[in-house]
Amino acid sequence: MKTILTRRTAGLTLNFLLQLRLWQKFALLGMIAVALAAFPMYRLFQGIERSIAQVRTEQSGLGAITAALELVRTMQDHRASASYFVLGDEKRGAAQPKDAAAVDSALTKLQAITAPLGQHNLTARVAAFEKMWTATKEDVAGRKIDQRQVTEQHIQAIATVLRLVEDLSAAYQIDLDSDPATFYIARSTLIRLPALSEALGQLRSPVVSRLQEIAAARNGPDAADAQKLEAALRNAFRPSDRARIRESLRDVQNALDHYVADQRLALQALPSLESSGSGAQIAEIQRATSRAIELVQHEILDREMPQMDPGTYLKEVSAPRELVQKAATQQQVLSDEMRRRVAEASSGRLKTLAVVLAMLTIGTLVAVLIVRNITSTVSGLQHSVERVRGGDFSALQSIESRDEVGDLGRTVNQLLQERIAAQNESEAQARKAEAANEMLNNSVISILQAVNQLSQRDLTARAPVTQDIIGTVSDSVNALADETAKVLGEVSRIASNVAHASGKVKGQADLVSRTAEDERRSVGDVIATLAQATEAMTHVASLAEQSNRSAERATEATQNALQTVNGTVQGMESIRETISETEKRIKRLGERSQEITGIVNLINTISERTHVLALNASMQAAVAGEAGRGFAVVAEEVQRLAESSRSATQQIGALVGNIQLETNETITTVNKTIGQVVAGSEQAQKAGEQMRVTQQITGELVAQVQRIASSSQAQKSAAEELLKSVEAIGHSTERTAQQIETQNQETESLMDSARRLVASVNVFKLAQA
Repeated sequence: MKTILTRRTAGLTLNFLLQLRLWQKFALLGMIAVALAAFPMYRLFQGIERSIAQVRTEQSGLGAITAALELVRTMQDHRASASYFVLGDEKRGAAQPKDAAAVDSALTKLQAITAPLGQHNLTARVAAFEKMWTATKEDVAGRKIDQRQVTEQHIQAIATVLRLVEDLSAAYQIDLDSDPATFYIARSTLIRLPALSEALGQLRSPVVSRLQEIAAARNGPDAADAQKLEAALRNAFRPSDRARIRESLRDVQNALDHYVADQRLALQALPSLESSGSGAQIAEIQRATSRAIELVQHEILDREMPQMDPGTYLKEVSAPRELVQKAATQQQVLSDEMRRRVAEASSGRLKTLAVVLAMLTIGTLVAVLIVRNITSTVSGLQHSVERVRGGDFSALQSIESRDEVGDLGRTVNQLLQERIAAQNESEAQARKAEAANEMLNNSVISILQAVNQLSQRDLTARAPVTQDIIGTVSDSVNALADETAKVLGEVSRIASNVAHASGKVKGQADLVSRTAEDERRSVGDVIATLAQATEAMTHVASLAEQSNRSAERATEATQNALQTVNGTVQGMESIRETISETEKRIKRLGERSQEITGIVNLINTISERTHVLALNASMQAAVAGEAGRGFAVVAEEVQRLAESSRSATQQIGALVGNIQLETNETITTVNKTIGQVVAGSEQAQKAGEQMRVTQQITGELVAQVQRIASSSQAQKSAAEELLKSVEAIGHSTERTAQQIETQNQETESLMDSARRLVASVNVFKLAQA
């Protein structure tokens, strides 16, 4: 089935192509080619559009990430000023309100950017930071926390913002950029560099605060007391502080390694960054950060109690952070690289579009030229063929094309030339045939003249015999005329003899026909007589049959009447039994009504006693006064109930009396009915006896009528058989007469045919014997 469907589809496709003109087929081929070329072009343009859209998405994400990094920077500044503020350094802590306002401004800007995005993870990060920042701001403003808590809360809040930066990078697909240079520049500038800056920031103000507390303890009033000094120093630089600084060193080293690795990969992907000084900047950051790590390790962690001056430490540690903040200007490099990619993609799109349009134009022109070349050659060939068909044999064209269409044109020219030569040869042969036909026509005319005389019944005519092929035909025609004349002469003699014999046969047939007619009339008279006798016998038999049926119906009616009487007797017996049973039930009903009367009397007696009891209770309640009022109410209700019961029993007694009276009357009526039923039953039995006697007499009458009917039926059958025999004789006589009549007609027809045959033969002109 699948093969058949495939073949039908192929057949339909082939038929469709066969209906198209040549230019239509080329146009269809061109549309298919354009469609095949358009799809990869569309995919190419789609890829370019996706690249441009991705870069523009990343560009829009730079603003959000810049706002988040600005929030990180303001939080770092606020951490330093807040640390001085809670330590009581009013001079350095004076910037705390300004830094807090800067954080609020940066947070508001970030919220305005992230809220329209509608991404839950981003809004959740911002909300979490806002909650932590609100708590930290209140604690710092009220000096509810110490410097260590300030540092810890700021570290957690900044870590939340840095994770938000990573989420923004994912939301704007910056971390999925397919361009290596953009990817590594974005990751090193937007992720690694802020992480390194935060790690270095954790080595600044927290450690400076510890060094300031150590210096304050050594220069304080308790410095002379060794124990108090020792306690103050240990409180200023706790083991937890040492662990926090060591962890911060690890964070700085990890952040530095990641930043340097990504920057080197970015330099490999985009060597032009080297000329902008990025390589030297990376080396400088790496050296300054390494010096800061060594400083913290040797002067802070390796010493039991640090002794370094806070100002000197701050200056040394701030150097790499300043370089890191300076390196943050690479965000502009990232933005420039994105703009360059957009411009390059847009330019590539325009160039590709121009190339595609140029190729399409050139292809269209070439296709038009090819189609015109092919169609012009084919049209010329078609025009030449039409002119040759019209008789212009000079219409052949010279074909200059060397392709398959040119070969086809030359082949068509060759075929036309062969056709012209064949047509010339055919004309020469036609002229020769025309001369031969002229001679043949003369011979044919001669033989036609002879045949014309023969058609005029002149069998003496003869055709001239020539030496050509018509001579043989003339000889044959002459022989045919001779033989026909002989046959017609013989036919004429035979027809005369047949006419004479037919006359004799017709005379004998007329005699037989008259005899048969006489016999037919005699048989008709016999049939009429027998028909009357048969009709009389049939009427007698019909009357006997009707009498038989009437007697049978009388017998059947008598039998039905007897059965009805018997049924009536049985019904009366059943009625008598039913009435007797009804009488018994009515008597039992009377007995039950007597019992009801006794029960009613008992209830009436109880009601009387209850009434008397209620009267006694009322009197007792009246004697009791106020205490017996409730009992008096009950006694009154009982009295009313007794009166109601007595009234009801009186009504029931009256009803029962009526029922007993009607029951006695019903019993009397039933007894009368039983007597009437018995009398009717006796009358029905007498009628049944009379019916049985009538049935016997009717049976005898039916037997007599049946015998009469049987005899009448036998006589009727015999008469019918005799009538059928006579009718058969009559039919046979009629058929004989018809056959004789037919024979007469055939004889007359034979005589007429013989006369016509003689007349037909006589019209021919025969040679004299």
